[in-house]
Amino acid sequence: MSTIVIAIIVLVVLVLLILFFTGGTGKIGEKIAAVFQGSTGGDDMASSIQFCKGYCEKAKLLTSDEEKSNSPFCQKSFLIDTDGDGEAQFVQASNPKKYYKYFCTSNPNTNAKDEAKKNYDTRSLNLNCPEIPDCG
Repeated sequence: MSTIVIAIIVLVVLVLLILFFTGGTGKIGEKIAAVFQGSTGGDDMASSIQFCKGYCEKAKLLTSDEEKSNSPFCQKSFLIDTDGDGEAQFVQASNPKKYYKYFCTSNPNTNAKDEAKKNYDTRSLNLNCPEIPDCG
């Protein structure tokens, strides 16, 4: 009996692998590839927003204003691919490329080291977090 169950599982996995490598699953292959390309080609907007919402939830556990302003919700940035071309958005006329860093809030607490570099432009995902009234 257990041999039959194992054989069925192996058969299902084999069919899925064949479909994946022959392109039979349509957009599934692209979605899986996007997961592995996110760190170099820019993150997905929806997943970045979900991360920010998670950072806001974790901020409920913080007690001091300093901890809150140093939380990931206030400091974490994302390089986001908004047009789906496989590369994070950047200022078109920049040479070398000057990427847009998206922050969860419109008033991020960027550290001085990053500000001194000025190798990016900032943009906001414009999310509100009641637990953190002001990041700056």
